[in-house]
Amino acid sequence: MPQPYMPQPYPTQSYPSQPYLPHRFGVFLAPYHRPDGDPALQLRRDLDLATDLDRLGYEELWAGEHHSAG
Repeated sequence: MPQPYMPQPYPTQSYPSQPYLPHRFGVFLAPYHRPDGDPALQLRRDLDLATDLDRLGYEELWAGEHHSAG
């Protein structure tokens, strides 16, 4: 009987405390903010989220932009 396919763990050097990460993860941060919000606070929250995701082992973060010339 054939053996099932077992993928090899993905080695990483980015996080020495983890011997391997089986998958690579990223996040798309959509540019949805309240129009009446404080832009500096919104940016600070996005940067704090990026820092937290980095600590959790996420590999990439894509920050979206929205331009409107209504």
